[in-house]
Amino acid sequence: MQLPIPYDWFLLISRLAVASIFILFLWQLLRALSQDAFASAPTSQLQLNPVNGGRPIVLRRTRPLVVGRDDDCDAVIPDASVSGRHARVEFDGVAWAVTDLGSTNGTWLNGDRLAASTRIEPSDVVQFGRFYVQVTVVDADGDVIGVDRAGRR
Repeated sequence: MQLPIPYDWFLLISRLAVASIFILFLWQLLRALSQDAFASAPTSQLQLNPVNGGRPIVLRRTRPLVVGRDDDCDAVIPDASVSGRHARVEFDGVAWAVTDLGSTNGTWLNGDRLAASTRIEPSDVVQFGRFYVQVTVVDADGDVIGVDRAGRR
C-alpha cells in the first residue's frame, strides 16, 4: 500500500504542526502573564518628603537613587551639611533601603546613625547631614497613605 504523501513528509508536517501549537501556547501564556503583571503593578510610590517643606524626592524601583550636594546626584540637596555623594536609596526587590556613602555628617534613621544598609519604611525619618525627610507612600492621586510617627494622617 502506497501512501498518497511520502512518510517522511508526513512526519515533517506533523512535527511542524506540533511545534507551531507549542509556540502558540507559549505566546498566549506569556501574554497572559504580562497582562497580570501589568494589572497588579503598584499604583502607589514611595517618596522622601522634606520635613521643612520643599519638593518631594520620588523613589523609583527600577534604579538606585543617589542623594547628595553634587549636581550629578539624582536628588540634589543644596545644604552644606550634606556631602557631595551622601547616600544611596534603593529597592532590593523586597524592600527599600538607605546606605550611607561615607558622608562626613552621616546618614541617620529615626535618630540612629547608620553603619550599614538599612531598610526604610513609611513614616520613617531619614536625616542626611542636617537635612530631614520623612518616608511617605503616595497613591496614584498624590494623596499620602498611612500615618506619620505622631499618629497624624
